[in-house]
Amino acid sequence: MVMTESYHAADRCSRRAASKNVRSIPPYSGAPASIRAPIGVWETTGGSTRSNVLHHRIWRTPQTRDRVGDMSEIPTAHRLRLDATALNTFLDTAFPHARPETRGVVTLAEPSHVRIEATPGDRALRPGGLVSGPTQMALADVAAYALVLAHIGPQAMAVTSALNYAFLRPCLPGSLIADAQLLRLGRRLAVIDVRLWTKDPAAPVGQASVTYAIP
Repeated sequence: MVMTESYHAADRCSRRAASKNVRSIPPYSGAPASIRAPIGVWETTGGSTRSNVLHHRIWRTPQTRDRVGDMSEIPTAHRLRLDATALNTFLDTAFPHARPETRGVVTLAEPSHVRIEATPGDRALRPGGLVSGPTQMALADVAAYALVLAHIGPQAMAVTSALNYAFLRPCLPGSLIADAQLLRLGRRLAVIDVRLWTKDPAAPVGQASVTYAIP
């Protein structure tokens, strides 16, 4: 637990000491004995109270400090940890048996946004000469996965928690693009919107809402 002794708390303690005519009190008696340390003494003299503590201090147990660490290490939607090159290298390592042209290649990575391009082969086609539904959903999932890793780093065990896909138009063979936008990045879950298109971004062939569980 992180406990904060603020200027306002110091003032309240000072007024309380004055009203009770107390010689001195610890500034934060609620902290556990293992981490409590006096940061000042309040004295009453002639009805007035003065304090030698005018600063802000944060109390942390060693366990809390190890768990929280540096606040700059917490993933945010505004900072990338992996760029497009690093993402492609990670995907090649994590999925060595998948061909990049069918799995998808990251072409753009920026805060809250990743774009992947794939070229489905003949095996990905369904009757009618269209790109099959599982192929589209797989590319949407890979795009969401890459977007999450771009923000949390190379954590292979980030997994799909939910995926809902809507087929909007027939998906013709050729270059297939998946554009992923980060809607929310929490400590345990990430929510992503993915749009797929072939030639015109204004005419998507499908849309996916994906939730990822973060390890």
